[in-house]
Amino acid sequence: MIIFLLLVSIGVFKYATPIGNWASLTACIGIFIILQSLTRKHNKTGK
Repeated sequence: MIIFLLLVSIGVFKYATPIGNWASLTACIGIFIILQSLTRKHNKTGK
């Protein structure tokens, strides 16, 4: 699932390269969401 999200974010990044700002913005948002989901899973398993 995470690998799929990474591939999608990379595809969006490559597709939006002519729009540099949007590419970096979507990449940051994708990384933030992935990190948030990872921390949530870690917290649930920890408890």
